[in-house]
Amino acid sequence: MAQKIPKFRKRSYFPGFPEFRRMAEKALTAMIKEANVHGLLTC
Repeated sequence: MAQKIPKFRKRSYFPGFPEFRRMAEKALTAMIKEANVHGLLTC
């Protein structure tokens, strides 16, 4: 009896996940820069 080997999907389970992560990272970076400009960060 021949066994079928499962093939990997060509698409990712989360198709927009990398783009969402980049957008979130840019937003967080912009927020930190803005807080630093206004003197809200005391690091």
